[in-house]
This record gives sequence, C-alpha cells and structure tokens, in this order.
Amino acid sequence: MKKFVLGISIFWYGAVGSLITYVYTLLNQGTSNGQGGWLINFSINDTGIPFLFFMVLMVTGIVICVKDFAKSGSSTDEFENMQ
Repeated sequence: MKKFVLGISIFWYGAVGSLITYVYTLLNQGTSNGQGGWLINFSINDTGIPFLFFMVLMVTGIVICVKDFAKSGSSTDEFENMQ
C-alpha cells in the first residue's frame, strides 16, 4: 500500500510538472530559422529536457503503482484489512 501511494505521488508530481512546462512552451511561442512547431518551441524555451524528465516521472509512478497492484493481488483486500 505504501508503494502504491508513493507511485501515485510520483505520478502527480510528474503530471503537474509536465503540464506546467507544456503550457509555458505553448504560451511563449517562437520561430527559429523560419520554422515553428512544438519541438522548435521546446528548443527555443529550453523546456524540452524538463518536459521529458517529468514525463519519465509520470511513467515511473505508473510502473510503481502497477507493480504494487500486481504484487498485492487485489486492492480491496488491503482496504478491508485497514479497518
């Protein structure tokens, strides 16, 4: 159960961080050598690496949750034992 909560918190940390970097990139658009687009904007704003870092955190959180869920069997048993 503790790993599941850890996975959820890591997932949300990554989700909020990637959303912030994504919105910042979309709001501060630019062109480089006459080219535009999302990848160019990530490059111009220097938000490509932080965006990938937060996406990796999201995937890591999901993997931790799935591993803990598969290890424990079913999550309802743990909630019944907590009472």
